[in-house]
Amino acid sequence: MKYLFLIVALPVLAQVESVKFRYGDDLRWADPNFDDSGWVRDSDSVDTRSWARYKVRVPDRLLDPVIGIDSSNMEVYVEGRLIGRHGELPPEFEDSTLGYSTFGIPADLATPGRVLTVAIRMWDPPGSRFRGWIRPHELSIHFRVETPLRERESTEIRMMRGYLWSAVLMMLVLILLGVAGRAAGKSRELLLVAVFCTTYLLWNLVWVAGYLLPWASAVYILTGLVSFIFLLTAMELIAVFAGVRPRWLRFAQFLYMLTSFPHYFAALYQDSPLWLGFAAPIYIWSGLMPMLSGVGVMLAQRTSGFTPRILPLVLTVSLGCVGLGRLLRSAGVSTFVHIGDSGLPLALVGHLFFGVALLFGMLSRLKRSGAVALQLQGQMSAARSVHEMLLKGKQPATPGYVIDPVYQSAEDVGGDLFKILPTPEGETLLLVGDVSGKGLKAAMLVSVIVGALLNRRSSDPAEVLEELNRAIAGQLEGGFVTCCAVLLGQDGQMRIANAGHLAPYCGGVEVEVPAGLPLGVILEASYVSASFQLKLEDQLTLLSDGVVEAENVRRELFGFERTRAISGKPAAEIAEAAKAWGQNDDITVVTVRSVI
Repeated sequence: MKYLFLIVALPVLAQVESVKFRYGDDLRWADPNFDDSGWVRDSDSVDTRSWARYKVRVPDRLLDPVIGIDSSNMEVYVEGRLIGRHGELPPEFEDSTLGYSTFGIPADLATPGRVLTVAIRMWDPPGSRFRGWIRPHELSIHFRVETPLRERESTEIRMMRGYLWSAVLMMLVLILLGVAGRAAGKSRELLLVAVFCTTYLLWNLVWVAGYLLPWASAVYILTGLVSFIFLLTAMELIAVFAGVRPRWLRFAQFLYMLTSFPHYFAALYQDSPLWLGFAAPIYIWSGLMPMLSGVGVMLAQRTSGFTPRILPLVLTVSLGCVGLGRLLRSAGVSTFVHIGDSGLPLALVGHLFFGVALLFGMLSRLKRSGAVALQLQGQMSAARSVHEMLLKGKQPATPGYVIDPVYQSAEDVGGDLFKILPTPEGETLLLVGDVSGKGLKAAMLVSVIVGALLNRRSSDPAEVLEELNRAIAGQLEGGFVTCCAVLLGQDGQMRIANAGHLAPYCGGVEVEVPAGLPLGVILEASYVSASFQLKLEDQLTLLSDGVVEAENVRRELFGFERTRAISGKPAAEIAEAAKAWGQNDDITVVTVRSVI
């Protein structure tokens, strides 16, 4: 905690007074007295080597200072002195990892208020950065102890989170694809979808491996080779989904491969071959070919329905993001999209868009197939285990309280959620919620909410609900999420905020909590926390509407009166009473007792 206070209290951001960049390589550029006034970006260059020079003012009261920067193969010079390197530049080439790196500043140079010349000597694989694709890295000076916090928010790490989310999504599609394949038998469509998903998964996993292994340059080569199969398969998938295959499509695929191959082949060199300067513009504009092919196929189709119309359209839009991303990057425009605590290139956003559409397309087909239901049982059982693990996991220590959660889903996977999380202040955050709807779609949304909850910025119940609302607003297609958040403080003191959920019970009566809209209804929703004192002999009971809405064979609801009457009993007993009455929805009961 003392280090966290120190980080907040002191001005740790370096004052970057100027940034200059140019392609090429000359060790004289590390000299602080070198005249870089004529440095300008050469838009026609495809050089693998480049330098960036920063004028940085050292902040006051800076202890154990380091330079922090997103990694590539680089050498870092301060006032002409080499202070460190990441990887090894050619000709003694040694690959590096992606991510965030720090380099210690010699004590004799880190004088507060002094303006330092920081020169970064960089190398990137041929073809990976040209015509404005490369930008000077963001550079900062900060405490060494602050490095983990800086790493977490760095661009490279945010991208890794995005690639991980993409890989998880495509793994889910592959699982459902395996079920559909066993139910429907082999087909060309399923085979193409399998190739598409597998190459997309490999693409993401190679990127993630680059953050863990010294694969920084190899990542570009490997993903380039995988993207050949990936994009050519995507063009074929559009035709298969649309039910029409024009004769010119094969020529378009061959032309795309012909124009893209030299670009990725160049990455096998350590320096850009001369012909790459001619191939680069062709590669940039050829990125539009998959999208244009998709448009041509859709104009030629005559069928209707979800698969023939929606999936080709979504896939064409996603391929358009690939081409648009290339054009924007060639113009020096950033294509990095922030989603929560993750970041994705524009091309990857398009692929995710199609992945979601493909996922729901597969679910739609599985739902219509009675034969698939039996095949799904084993997969849904595994999904249920993962879902329950995501909710329950290992219950953290809850100082001063005994918390007893019980969760019973109505189907293999459900839409109820609860989470018990420790806070940095030593308190406990408890959250109980209910996603409208049931089944896998609701369970996936639960996973999104839990992910947002784990990356929250605050532990105040009202602010937590506002963060979750912003994370899911506009994405629920008319659905909503009810939620009740409780912050368990010391001596039985707690704060409660509610988003359309059932009010908690204490002593057989409902706890008075300010009402709030369910999550996901409107983006601007706000919530208010109320304070509550839990006495030693009392029990706080939070539950989902699966208890009150339990229905027996005579169509009688369990109701609020019966719920209130048993609200002081153990969680398992409450849940069992509702289930015995007639469970038709997910049941969640969480009881809290103070032992202070």
